[in-house]
Amino acid sequence: MAGFLDRLAAAVAGKAVPVPMPAWVQPSVPDVEEIIAAKERDASSSYAGFIRYTDADGVMTARRIVCRSITGYGRPETVTAWCCERKAMRSFKIERISELVCLETGEVLDPAGHFDQLWMHGALKVADKALNDFGRVLAFMARCDGSVHPLEADSIEHSLERYIVRFGGDDRMLGSALANIGKIAPDGDDLVISLGRLVRHAEARKLARLLLDCVGEVTAADGRYAPSEIEWAEVVTEGLKETAR
Repeated sequence: MAGFLDRLAAAVAGKAVPVPMPAWVQPSVPDVEEIIAAKERDASSSYAGFIRYTDADGVMTARRIVCRSITGYGRPETVTAWCCERKAMRSFKIERISELVCLETGEVLDPAGHFDQLWMHGALKVADKALNDFGRVLAFMARCDGSVHPLEADSIEHSLERYIVRFGGDDRMLGSALANIGKIAPDGDDLVISLGRLVRHAEARKLARLLLDCVGEVTAADGRYAPSEIEWAEVVTEGLKETAR
């Protein structure tokens, strides 16, 4: 199985799905900024949002970020994220984030409360960690060609419903997953990490069978196949077939 994940990692290396630019704002970043490395990713990884941030010198900036991890002592204090404007990892103190906006809906969110939910329940805000990973895989496959077609979105919704029926959950869990699946922007590393966890799951064979079917449906939903999309789908399905046997 390690061979499959290594092949997938090579195929999607450096790949990040696009994060939309809000039409109502002009992002800005300072001339000099420290570059950091993301040492690890947690369940919040792939959540994308727009923030206004004030640094220690009082300089306010506006930028799109994609979470990698949230850390703190007893409560979320710092977000490590990919900055789309800097094209590098950055660290943000949550108390200095004055505004957080959903890139999908334009809704203004409470930064402290929202990052607390992401810290506790992950990018899809559900307690089921496998569902978080299942959703990341499908979101990557749908968005990796540059956009999510309405038919792909319908296919993802159907896939999440099938997961709930097969592995348990309720309407509240399904509703949260559906409400948040469009707000994530998983990259190639998210895809590899999520698949790695799923194929080591206690019910890996059943998960692989369902995900294999769902990946095929999502990829085919819009009737278009980008060359890279075909390459990644082939590696993903190859590994899932091995697990599903």
